[in-house]
Amino acid sequence: MDLLDRAQVLLLCDLCQKAALQSHCELCQINLCKACVGEHLSDASKRHNVVPYKHRTSTPNYPKCPNHTQKHCELYCEECNIPVCSTCLSSGKHKGHDLSDALQKLSSKTNGLKKDLKELEKRIYPTYEEITLDLNSEKVNLEESL
Repeated sequence: MDLLDRAQVLLLCDLCQKAALQSHCELCQINLCKACVGEHLSDASKRHNVVPYKHRTSTPNYPKCPNHTQKHCELYCEECNIPVCSTCLSSGKHKGHDLSDALQKLSSKTNGLKKDLKELEKRIYPTYEEITLDLNSEKVNLEESL
């Protein structure tokens, strides 16, 4: 029976896609199982705020504006390819530009990068490893023939 046919659907961890979620990182906006919380917290490239899933907030985590430190960028300028805050928008620099929701745009860009990374790991990197092995083999053969 398909999970969607059941009365309740089990929500799975965003990282491993196997275990039931128990926690939520409010800064990264991802759901985590008990086993993946430690792995997620080990990423020291940014601060994390992991809370029990039941206590998560629905407050969007918009990026801070690099030009106006007190503002958050709620919009994304499609022409300039950057997030913009209300002050940036009112400056006139983005007048007539197409704008979209910053979180949606950044999320789609993140998903695109994840897809590219998977392709790099699965297809491109193994090909280059194979080429390296072939070159090393050819190098050894060349050295032996000299």
